[in-house]
Amino acid sequence: MAELIFLPNGKCDLKFHANIKNFKRVEIVKHKKNFFKVYVDRNDSVYDVKRCEVITWKTIERGKRKVNVPDKVDEVRDVHLFDKIKGNPFKIAVTKIIGEIEAQELLS
Repeated sequence: MAELIFLPNGKCDLKFHANIKNFKRVEIVKHKKNFFKVYVDRNDSVYDVKRCEVITWKTIERGKRKVNVPDKVDEVRDVHLFDKIKGNPFKIAVTKIIGEIEAQELLS
């Protein structure tokens, strides 16, 4: 992805955004029944956020226990939420994500 920038001298330039290889980590944010993947770049700022919905579950065995884990997950980019948290440090973004989830629950 690139963004067109107009320079003070009247010329144009392209500002390239972080590529997938520049990601530092992908954080999983779970709050009540909601599940989000937050992509964080090397500068510890949010690059993208995806809302995940579990479609099917499967049971796996861990030693003597059986555990239910997601099998198929539908990931959708949440543009409204991304506009509120883009470029913020990860810790601030998590607070805003949880606040947005609770606001949506109140409206429902």
